[in-house]
Amino acid sequence: MGEGDFNTSFFHSVTIVRNASNAIKHLLKSDGSFTSSLQEVHELAIDHFSAILTRIRGQYCPALPGFLNFLIQITCSAEHQAILSSPFSGEDIRSCLYRMPLNKTAGPDGFSAEFFKSTWNIIGQDLIAGVLKFFQERLSETDLQHLHNVFNLKHVSLPIQGQPSTIPLLLY
Repeated sequence: MGEGDFNTSFFHSVTIVRNASNAIKHLLKSDGSFTSSLQEVHELAIDHFSAILTRIRGQYCPALPGFLNFLIQITCSAEHQAILSSPFSGEDIRSCLYRMPLNKTAGPDGFSAEFFKSTWNIIGQDLIAGVLKFFQERLSETDLQHLHNVFNLKHVSLPIQGQPSTIPLLLY
């Protein structure tokens, strides 16, 4: 179409030939014979990829769990953990928002940081109150349902009271 084919019969015949050459017409079975049955081709493909993707290769190493735990170490110092779990203020929320790029969209509502910055004098106090409520109070069943509907979540876990470490996820 980009070459200016204008839906001509030539264009359609080229498309039909290309689709026919790209189609899987038959597969080789494990016994050496070919199959062209759609059902058998489907079953062969499933068997082939199931064998590849579900097989465990190598030998089990009893030291593996300990080694994996060694790799996954806490990377935050106690001081950093204390900072992340300390209470925050409305000014912290506002400064976090104002450090965001203008065209950054905070969530599924589609409102960019530019929208929040330009309407801060109208919605700022409500936004601060909503964010503080989210982190200071336990969520009700209605709140969880709203989160599920807005974010299309599979499951929602309740935040630990007073834990601000997820505030960048809300605003950024």
